[in-house]
Formats: sequence, C-alpha cells, structure tokens
Amino acid sequence: MYNEKMKRRVFSKLENSLKIYERLIFTEVGQLQDVKALYTHEHFRSVPDTETEPITKGTVWGDEWGTLWVKGSFEVTDETAETPVYALSECGGAEQLFFINGVPKGIFNSKNREF
Repeated sequence: MYNEKMKRRVFSKLENSLKIYERLIFTEVGQLQDVKALYTHEHFRSVPDTETEPITKGTVWGDEWGTLWVKGSFEVTDETAETPVYALSECGGAEQLFFINGVPKGIFNSKNREF
C-alpha cells in the first residue's frame, strides 16, 4: 500500500527533475516574430486566408470551442542551419496544430508537453 505523503514527495521530485533537464535538453535560438492572430469559432481545415491582427505575448484569449490562429515568422540563421530546430508552444491550449509554410507539421497538446 502506498503512503500518500511519500507518493507526493516522489512525484514532486520527478517534476522538479523534468524542469531541470528540460532546460538542459534544448537551447533557445529565437522566438516567433511579427506575431499576428485571428480568433474565431469557425473551424477551418487549413490556414485561413483572413486578415489577422497583432498580438502580444501573454494575451488572454478564447472560450470553449474557440480557435486562435497565430501567424508569425522565424528565420533559421547560419548558426542553426545544420542543427534540428524544434518549436515549443506556450499557448496553454488543449490542442494546437502546427503549420510551417501552410503545411501541417505536428500537434502540441497538454499530454505531450513534457520532454
């Protein structure tokens, strides 16, 4: 039988370990620039060709079943051209479909946030 107090301690230590190793696994090389967004309840199946408005980091948005489309640019430099570049989303959404140049390239969701 598990001791609840001990179980909480073990899980706390594991979460702290993940935070430590997360910083060591990846090195930030840049952030999305020229960020614009479109908030809608319409569920597009591809990147909408609709006017977007500037959005700043930390903007609170949405409600249930709402969709926020975020557009921005990121340029791979000569320094990072030969190494894999990974995107990390900090939008906090339940599920996020990631496009590069209008082509779906992956999904971020609350279940695969940990590295």
